[in-house]
Amino acid sequence: MRVVELTGVDGYLAFDLDCALSVGGTRLAPHISRSEAVVLARAMTFRHAVLGRRVGGAAALLRATPETRDDILGRYVAEIHPLVERRSFLTFPDIGTRAEDLPAPSLTGTTTTHTALGIAVAAETALGGLRGRTLALYGFGDTAAALAAEALTRGARVTAVATPHGTVHRSGGLDVPLLLHLRDRYGDACVAHVGLPVHPPTALFTVNADILVPADRPGTLDAPRATRTPARLIAPATLAPYTRTGLATLHARGVLALPDFVSTAGADVTPTTSRGHIEHTIATLTAQTLTTADGPYPAACTLAVDFLHTWTPLPLPPPLLPDFTPARQGP
Repeated sequence: MRVVELTGVDGYLAFDLDCALSVGGTRLAPHISRSEAVVLARAMTFRHAVLGRRVGGAAALLRATPETRDDILGRYVAEIHPLVERRSFLTFPDIGTRAEDLPAPSLTGTTTTHTALGIAVAAETALGGLRGRTLALYGFGDTAAALAAEALTRGARVTAVATPHGTVHRSGGLDVPLLLHLRDRYGDACVAHVGLPVHPPTALFTVNADILVPADRPGTLDAPRATRTPARLIAPATLAPYTRTGLATLHARGVLALPDFVSTAGADVTPTTSRGHIEHTIATLTAQTLTTADGPYPAACTLAVDFLHTWTPLPLPPPLLPDFTPARQGP
């Protein structure tokens, strides 16, 4: 793992492996940490590996506010230009960035729609279907919003959503089209306009839903939150949502914790592929992780590491954060 402290901006660029090509997202937020860059780069390596790709994981994290955003991104693009030009680093939009912010060539074909499709398929495979199931979304960014729409088409109900402005909950199901409209208009403040009581963001972890979807920053699911959630299944919509003890707690409670580097891999199957191919790939990978008593996450790590050892001899621990990490800056 090599972590570069960027010189033109306040930020980090992490490369997990010493290899010809590294790929990962560019995130922009007011709060970032070196540990977050490291775990995201490792998670990207594992995501490439389960898809059988000899590509290293990377992650770029930039500290910025809405006021400094454009200036920070401009200086970042200039700094990484030599890497992109020789195609040793390719990036794609992540939290806080858009395709038009990034240099060409970048992986602009990576879509939130395909990512959301993969998450829905992973959950559907684990539970034997989504019809009648309920989802609680911790975070309501682009991917979570696309997942809400996808889940609705598969007969599921979104019963709770949390943003930094709070949690809204309705046991019979929230009005997803209304939520999406309000999100377009108000952003994260959409929860204040739903017409329901607004609870603290962390109240979402006590909502009675079949599926908990962490869709925020790394380290969201630590041991205390893993202890409280009534969910039967965790279907990540972001990379590295588990801490080490959080994952262990979920397993001890019999909660299925899907591997984030599988559930979020829909857009990486190939950016221009068909929905059917994405569904088949993610369903097959998910099914492979459900066959061991240790749980789906360790099984997926074995798949990733077995492939990685065909081309790199390095020991590669899984992408899990310790508890009490500064990387967790959730809603």
